This record gives sequence, structure tokens and C-alpha cells, in this order.
Amino acid sequence: MNEAVIVEAVRTPFGRRGGWWADTRPDSLLAQTVQGLLARAGLPGEKVEDLIAGCVSQAGEQGANIGRLAAMLAGLPESVPGVALNRMCGSSQQAVHFGAQAIAAGDMRYVVAGGVESMSRVPMFLDVTLGQGEFRGFEGLNPALLERYPLIHQIESAERIAERWQLSQAEMDEWARESHARAWSAAQAGLHAELLPGPREDAGRDEGIREKTDPARMAAMAPALRPPGQGGVTAANASQLADG
Repeated sequence: MNEAVIVEAVRTPFGRRGGWWADTRPDSLLAQTVQGLLARAGLPGEKVEDLIAGCVSQAGEQGANIGRLAAMLAGLPESVPGVALNRMCGSSQQAVHFGAQAIAAGDMRYVVAGGVESMSRVPMFLDVTLGQGEFRGFEGLNPALLERYPLIHQIESAERIAERWQLSQAEMDEWARESHARAWSAAQAGLHAELLPGPREDAGRDEGIREKTDPARMAAMAPALRPPGQGGVTAANASQLADG
């Protein structure tokens, strides 16, 4: 069995929804990242044997196999195939696993693996109907599946986890503040050597990182999905909507 190694790893700065990358198509964004990766690695495009792209919302500008489209937009030879996969929040990581497995098995030698998501241009759940009203779930899914599993939105999942482990909004807010503080310190220290140039001169960090957070403002925010007073997951302590 061959040993699979990561030769080079890069990423764009993550932009907030409606922010830095809002005017950039996701297939173009992925293509630019592939170009930056190959340039850093010093790898000719003709040596790439597959481009594996993780992408959750495969619809609109992220549809039609964004992996293959990005390979062509990046200027790779037409002989280089591409594929898109969806393992929800683990999609990009799964892409790396698939690439490593192909190399370990001896099928390939050089694989580009990663992912892309533009939450500005391709809204969440564009590929499935989300029920309206309180926690009605995903109406576009097979009714037989919904009869077996009461599938819910991930924010409601987070609320139930918080209830199970008795996590208050104040505790979640504190973790969010600490996360921003650590991320800001890391960015200021220049620890993100994997970043490619961003759309602006000051984009040497992720756009969503906040230098300062306001505890009072965070505490006053209403729950993201639940009625006021019945939940603790808010826009301030939940994962951000981002492009990258």
C-alpha cells in the first residue's frame, strides 16, 4: 500500500455572507484556489489525476458537478476529471479522505481535494424544501424517511444538545467570545500561512472574526429558530454563514 501525504494545503480567507466573496461565483472561487494550490506546490496541472470537491448545496451556481467545472476553469487539461460530493459539514474532509484512499490503493499519484461553499450566492437548503413554521423539518425529503426519522434543522439539534447537557446561553456566548479572541490573536500573529490572497488588501484573515465582542449585545439576541425565551442558540454563538 502506498503512503499518502499532503504536499501542500491552501485556502481562501472566509468571507461573511454578503461580504468579501459575494460577487464571486463559487466555481470561480474554487478554480482560483486550485490555481493557487498548484502554484505553491509547483505541480503542473497535467499531473493532477482527479479533482475531488466537497460541496453541500449542489444547486444553482454550485450544481452541474462543481468539481469538474472548477478543474476546467482553473485551466487544467481536459483529461483531468472532477467530482463533487456531499457529506454535509464533513464534505471537504471526506474529499481529502477519498483522495488519500485513491493514492494508498495505487489508483492515482496526485489528487487535488478540498471544497467550496458560497452561502451568499447559493443559500442553504436550495436543494431541498425547508418546512415553514416551527421546526417542521425538510418537506422535500421522502415522506417514508420522515416517518422513520424526525429530521430537524441543525440549529434545533444544537438546542437539544444544550438542553441535554444543561448549557446556558451565557456559557455558549462565553465560548463564542473566547473563540473570536483566539482567532483574532492567531490572525494578528500571522499564523495562517495557508491563506491565499483575498479580495482586498486587508483580507489576510477571515472576515467573520471579531476583534471585540459585546457581552450585553450578545446576551440580548433572540434565539435563531426558537421563540424568544425558549432557546439559547443565537446568531452570536452559532457558526457563521460564510463563503470560501
